[in-house]
Amino acid sequence: MALEKLAPRPIKAAAYSAIGRRTNNEDAAFYCLQKSIMEGRGIYRFIGVVADGVGGQAKGEVASRIAANIIGTYILYELAASNKGASDPSNIILRAYSRAHNEIIRFSQLNPESIGMATTATTVVVQERRDSVELWIGHVGDSRAYILTREKIVLLTRDHTLIQEMIVKNQITPQEAIYHPHQSVITKALGTPDWMPDFTIHYYTEPFFILICSDGFVHKLSIDEIHSYIIKYHGKIGYTSILKSLCDVALERGEKDNITAILSGPFQISLE
Repeated sequence: MALEKLAPRPIKAAAYSAIGRRTNNEDAAFYCLQKSIMEGRGIYRFIGVVADGVGGQAKGEVASRIAANIIGTYILYELAASNKGASDPSNIILRAYSRAHNEIIRFSQLNPESIGMATTATTVVVQERRDSVELWIGHVGDSRAYILTREKIVLLTRDHTLIQEMIVKNQITPQEAIYHPHQSVITKALGTPDWMPDFTIHYYTEPFFILICSDGFVHKLSIDEIHSYIIKYHGKIGYTSILKSLCDVALERGEKDNITAILSGPFQISLE
């Protein structure tokens, strides 16, 4: 697929967040898009993090901000330290999440009213190369990361929720999960004993977009709706407008939760 048929360069990135019907916004986002020189060529590098303070926990908005900022800035620093990129991406993701987790614990110990605060955190790192585009995913909780091409949208993360465990065990169907009373029960989060992130690495040769979002973004929107809207309007309106329009639809349909999303792309093999 020729890139110009999907979207013009340069790569863009944007984030949007809506409070929904909550009294405060427990979501947080971090993103950074850079163009740099690697192996003698100009390449794009993207880092994005979405964190969602665990509902019902004290100071969830503090936990999510700590996570997004520490994870994002730590990875940014580690990648900037070497113009050849990271030799061990899984360790970089693990150290970033460990630092965020430890800071959440430290903050709650110093501030008793914050004891029990926790957060999800989904991280995407994209690095363009000559023969493929490298994609790292770090993930804990039920925020999500998707990859979008012209033809399809694919979920890159697995929810750490009671509902997902029940689906895997064939105790309920995905359709029954939509209206299940325990839909929001998280089984893994930073700030809790079970905080270790999932890590995956992928390589792509086809141009693609990255979408990272909190769970509120997908409660009232179908995956097909999200995909078709982004592909249809990415070259016509700004990325912030795309995300706001999708959030507005979710809110009009009755979404009560905070909604946050980051959109970036299109990424491709580096030909420069």
